[in-house]
Amino acid sequence: EDVIIKTKAEYDAYLDNLYAMYDYQKESIEKWKGLYDEAFFEESALILTRTFSGSSSVRLKVDNLYISDNTVYVVIETEIPTVGTEDVVMRYFTIQVPKSEVANVDEVITVS
Repeated sequence: EDVIIKTKAEYDAYLDNLYAMYDYQKESIEKWKGLYDEAFFEESALILTRTFSGSSSVRLKVDNLYISDNTVYVVIETEIPTVGTEDVVMRYFTIQVPKSEVANVDEVITVS
């Protein structure tokens, strides 16, 4: 699920939920808890989004963000090679944004 996180408490709760689902990733999740502190969330927010791909050879990057009707849209650019692998991958993007820009945003939608 794509989310926007505006406080340290929301960030910690998100990671706690990840830990409940992926307890074998305990060390990584604990390390992620230290990436953002209260001071970061005073001025900034995080947009967490993910997308699936039918091949790890597909290149993805965030092309644009725009806000409309209390929703932030994350536009993902996709580059598909002529030859690729046949594995399914999920890619995550963490986007730091000024908190003032997303103060009224309630939803995140990824468009690829």
